[in-house]
Amino acid sequence: MAQVRQTNTLRFKKTLDSVVYYTVNGKTYARRLPDMPRAMFNTPAAKKRQALFKLVNMHTRYHSGEFTHLFDKGNSWNSRNAYVKANGKALYAALDALADRMVNGELVTATEVENAISTYATANPTAIVLADKAPYAVKYLTGTWPATITLTTGNGAQTTIVHTKGGVSTTVFPEGATSGSTTNQPVTPDDDAIGE
Repeated sequence: MAQVRQTNTLRFKKTLDSVVYYTVNGKTYARRLPDMPRAMFNTPAAKKRQALFKLVNMHTRYHSGEFTHLFDKGNSWNSRNAYVKANGKALYAALDALADRMVNGELVTATEVENAISTYATANPTAIVLADKAPYAVKYLTGTWPATITLTTGNGAQTTIVHTKGGVSTTVFPEGATSGSTTNQPVTPDDDAIGE
């Protein structure tokens, strides 16, 4: 790591060749990126990690329009990443057998991914967090991904109904004070298969 005194050329560039430039407390530093040999990405463990990543991506892409209504982003980049952060280990466990199939060159469909997660959620009803959005109570996936998810505050003062296939969230206030809805259309991919 070296401190850089002239930063005019780095105004818009953060990486130049294999050197990364970053600023800490107003001082700019440079460090070389590690040289990663290609062989390390071709090990069985690396291929399995890549397959699991692809399968989790397939699942989250299928439900992408729903996460805004179900998760606060917290320290994550967005609500979708917050869902993965909360459920990464459980999703990897649910998709382990499908990842093995992908590594062996088989194709895996979105339906198979959803079925594997549903089966895992049925066997482990508190492993996958379905919704964690303030001020509502945490809700878990206990089987198949529901078509309608009802979120309720602890005191029942407010209820949000999320229609997962349409991406529509309707907020209902008891006593008829106010109601409204917001629309966020999800990206619903075809049931295309992915594989190595």
